[in-house]
Amino acid sequence: GVNVYILAIDGATNKSGITLFNTTMRKPEYSMSLEGNVDKYKGNKCVREFVRYKIEFKEVIKNLLLRNSNIKYVVYEEPVVNQPLAVPPLYGLAPTVEEIIVENEEKLCNLKFEFVSNKTWKKIFLGELMPKRSNSEDEKEAVKKKVHELDSRLDILTADQKDSLGIAYAKDKELHGECKEIKV
Repeated sequence: GVNVYILAIDGATNKSGITLFNTTMRKPEYSMSLEGNVDKYKGNKCVREFVRYKIEFKEVIKNLLLRNSNIKYVVYEEPVVNQPLAVPPLYGLAPTVEEIIVENEEKLCNLKFEFVSNKTWKKIFLGELMPKRSNSEDEKEAVKKKVHELDSRLDILTADQKDSLGIAYAKDKELHGECKEIKV
């Protein structure tokens, strides 16, 4: 049979975690971290650095999608804004996958793309480990612990990669009927 893949993305203002997950074998096969220089600049230089980062991000995602026709699902964490300065970059990055799909419609017309909220994927991925009170630090620790439980070799992943892995696992559980739909 043909392996079916999920591309899970935790996009951030200057760091993104990307996981390629084999939903046929039910395991991650590839993970990467993409990093920009946005924090190093202020004002207009910061905007320019973000644009560079967005272009690089788009190129990486486009290459992954066009070179892997077995990627059938792309799941992107819905932007969470804790600071006003994060609004333009987060919402600038979020539509990138849709742009790629539109620009390459003939090749990517069967791709299913959706956003997932961070609370939804964390509830599904963490299960009993989900902290009782909503607190991003506790949730980050719980994700780290869960990833370690899955495979201690994954400890080397960045926090963003671990999040993209959790997003992939949540989508995988949905596809295998182990939870309700994860769509936003």
